[in-house]
Amino acid sequence: MSWVDVATLGGLAIALWQLVQLGRVTSATHRGMSGVVSRMGNYSVMMLVPQLSSIERDCQRAASDGDSDATLDALRRWHECAASLKGYLPKVEVISEEMLIQITASLGAATRAKSQIVDSTVSPLEATRIVRNKMTRVCQEAAELAAKMQVQVDPPAVPRTLAQSLAAAKSWLRGERSRDV
Repeated sequence: MSWVDVATLGGLAIALWQLVQLGRVTSATHRGMSGVVSRMGNYSVMMLVPQLSSIERDCQRAASDGDSDATLDALRRWHECAASLKGYLPKVEVISEEMLIQITASLGAATRAKSQIVDSTVSPLEATRIVRNKMTRVCQEAAELAAKMQVQVDPPAVPRTLAQSLAAAKSWLRGERSRDV
């Protein structure tokens, strides 16, 4: 075996070692990115919940006032936000099938209500009677879902014991900086 063969084997061993390291880094990066994507989906869902509630209120108010234009605008906004929520839900771990069914039903009811209002067959209040009930259900379920997700994203802090608090205070007074102070 010549020195060229030894150098070739050494180079091959180094290349294999680098491939193994690259695989580990790639795997860790993939896990990290999956977590980031999941959290982004959770934050998006949590941001949509207040918007849905606001739109539900606007629709109730506009329909009660008999304002066709404002009711149509609220139904259009509901359709956009509820469809966005429905798109994010498959990425959420705590989703229930019932939630998807309720959102789909509300989208269909909103479309039917818009048609009735545009055709002027009934008043906005009567046209939106079904969709307003479905909106209320979706908002309730979405609020429950957001609360569950909030616990996953930001779990409640574990309270310190008195001894841990005193030890942290003593070390801080001595000038020692620890991560948990």
